[in-house]
Amino acid sequence: MKKIVCVLMTAAMVLSMLTGCGSAQENGKAEGNALLLATTHPIYELTEKIVDGVPDLQVEALIQDQVSCLHDYTITTDQMKKIERADAVILSGAGLEDFMASSLSGKNAADIIDSSEGIVLLGEDDPHIWLDPRRYAQQGENIAKALGERYPDYADKFQQNMENYEQELMMRYEQEWYPAAQQLSCKELITFHDGFSYFADAYDLTILAAIEEEEGAEPSAAELKEICDLARTHEIPMLFTEKNGTDHAAGIVSQETGAKLGVLDLGMGGDDGDYESMMDANISALKAGLK
Repeated sequence: MKKIVCVLMTAAMVLSMLTGCGSAQENGKAEGNALLLATTHPIYELTEKIVDGVPDLQVEALIQDQVSCLHDYTITTDQMKKIERADAVILSGAGLEDFMASSLSGKNAADIIDSSEGIVLLGEDDPHIWLDPRRYAQQGENIAKALGERYPDYADKFQQNMENYEQELMMRYEQEWYPAAQQLSCKELITFHDGFSYFADAYDLTILAAIEEEEGAEPSAAELKEICDLARTHEIPMLFTEKNGTDHAAGIVSQETGAKLGVLDLGMGGDDGDYESMMDANISALKAGLK
């Protein structure tokens, strides 16, 4: 008899757990350490700040490699398992994750958050929108809103966290980074790769040319000559390569024109700290090369 009672009590407990624990969206709360999977470090960092202080939400970055671009990136088996396990996948958007289309095909549309939604884009060739702090803040607003709809019990917390960070971010942009860029004697850039249009837009800079218009596509001799002519005509003191990228072609232009080589960081892998540290380093690179 005691055994039967124990079995019935156990069954009742299991049934209670199954019927009482709906999904996070049904309850408005995150239950069971829900996994929010951000594709890149900038998006991971935003999401971490937004969910700070909220229980049972685990944020991870899908891509942690020290890469400069994702055009030829291949999802690993372990990363695929994370995608399948994630309660929500948070994209940077603007086409950056197009290579992940097949990997995301098994997810419900409601479980994919595109942080670029509604943001004014600068064409289709450059998806690195976070390099403009103003647009990066908009990405955060989109994430906070989407998570608030998913977990309504924490919507106010998400919103407040994002407002606090946006205030800090815009203060640094308006009072430090933007004024520093306006003091540059040269406001024209030649970059290694066509990935800094949003960075240039944020700081009123002009990109004259990209040494590699497409990732991995070495410029021809004629294209190199054209870039060298541009550098001489505009008296460009420094060419900018990408951190974690190659600089062979840029080195040729540097030798031909006498322009020095500097480095700008796309901040994709977050290997050198947080977003603000990355932006500090990029502004310092501009000041060192274009002052």
